[in-house]
Amino acid sequence: MTRLVWMVVLAACGGTAELHYDLKTKDTAETGPATFEDVADLKPSTDVTGPPGEYGDFIRSAVVNQNEPAKVKLVVGGNVPTGNSGHLDVTLAFDVLWWELPNTTKAHATVTISIDYKHTSPADVGKQVGEMAKHYLDSRRPKHPAIPVLAGPATAVAVGKTIACSLHGDGSVHCWGFQVDPIVGPVPSKTTIAKAVEIAASDGQVCARLEGGEVKCLGSHQADEKKHAVASVCGLEKPTKLALGSHTGCAIVEAGKVRCWNTDVLDSKEPKCGHASTEIAGVANATAISVGFNNACALAAGKAMCWPEGETKATATKLPAGVDVFVGFSPCVVNAAGKITCEKDNDLVPTLPPGSRIAADMLYGCAITPTAQQVCWGKSTFGLFGDGSKDTKDPVPVLDNVISASMAISGTCSVTKDGAVLCFGNNANGAPTGLPATTNKFTKLAIY
Repeated sequence: MTRLVWMVVLAACGGTAELHYDLKTKDTAETGPATFEDVADLKPSTDVTGPPGEYGDFIRSAVVNQNEPAKVKLVVGGNVPTGNSGHLDVTLAFDVLWWELPNTTKAHATVTISIDYKHTSPADVGKQVGEMAKHYLDSRRPKHPAIPVLAGPATAVAVGKTIACSLHGDGSVHCWGFQVDPIVGPVPSKTTIAKAVEIAASDGQVCARLEGGEVKCLGSHQADEKKHAVASVCGLEKPTKLALGSHTGCAIVEAGKVRCWNTDVLDSKEPKCGHASTEIAGVANATAISVGFNNACALAAGKAMCWPEGETKATATKLPAGVDVFVGFSPCVVNAAGKITCEKDNDLVPTLPPGSRIAADMLYGCAITPTAQQVCWGKSTFGLFGDGSKDTKDPVPVLDNVISASMAISGTCSVTKDGAVLCFGNNANGAPTGLPATTNKFTKLAIY
């Protein structure tokens, strides 16, 4: 309990206005990680209740005009002054939630004000009480409060084991899940990456190809797990396509060559880069690329060329010619007729409509058909088809009007034609669904 006596003297006609304040405050504050539920509660406005008239209006304006990124409930108790002299007891009750990513600060307080006033008006009393309320809130506001602003329509999504990100029309990248940056937490929030045209995600990192051709990666690194940094990748000339796996990132570059880098370690000797890339021998004229759990493949002249993670030379597989390649439990190709052939586990691969775009993980896969329908197949151990279906070779329709889809072992996200981002999956072990609980139904995210 804090006690403070304060006197304010105001110039007024017919005498000197005097307001004597005796304040008693009792408050608590707590800081914790931001959650999906917190975001739902946040509004950049103030809910104020109290006596009507000039007295209450001055108190309300002092709080409301701050445009706080929080919910504030101000309850005014006591009698409203009517004469130009007298005594008044006022109780202000605050219940404030501020959003300062990746945390929230919650303040709960009761302030009792005992006022003696002379030669003044109820409006002057209300003005002074309102300014005291404003000062109280200002003194407890975090250093960097965030006013939640919804992001514009998304154009693409990338999902990793512990992080997911969306790309938006203005080139901004918003991420959620594993905390890879000081401003990224469970709440889908804007990162420092800008002017991106493509994104890819892995276990704890996201990489983006920028408008000018530079590739930047945001995430944690083995050298210092607590350090989160944006690092460029060296040696990528005119990159056109990105792919990330558990510990490896790769890009198709000029002349269809492929260069890869270790996503875990900042190992470049160049001062402006964080990751050194190495050319994969044996690959030229590549048109597609995929990185899995422990190997990677590129499609070169229709042929799947693969190499183990960490190695730098590709060898040809025995897979037939295809128009696309992806790595699940093993390398797979898709031919022009939509037939999928894998080196292993061919019992759970479908034939898709020609022209379908593939997105796959180790346990299952999805595709966007030419009619913009998302279909999924394979092992549905975690309900990963969005409807609780069991393992199946037959493509299961899960969503319509889809322009982008991505998945990891326990979560799936998609972007629809209207720019909405929808996700579902298992929320255990830090899976980046962006949702408050596990669900097998597509649920729209609020992205800030």
